[in-house]
Amino acid sequence: MVVDRRLIFSKAKAGRFPVEGEVEDLFATLKPGAKPSDAEPPKQQGSGGRAGVLGRLTDKFRN
Repeated sequence: MVVDRRLIFSKAKAGRFPVEGEVEDLFATLKPGAKPSDAEPPKQQGSGGRAGVLGRLTDKFRN
């Protein structure tokens, strides 16, 4: 995933799919005032649906 011409996650480089919420958390670290500790990948969780990913992503924009 590329944001503002910066690679924030690559399945090819990581050798895996992102865990649930990982890409959204990496995206959140790009916000002004984000702490470096915010970049830690989340714990493995159950698989979520497309609506869950979109819901979490829109929540990041609202905060």
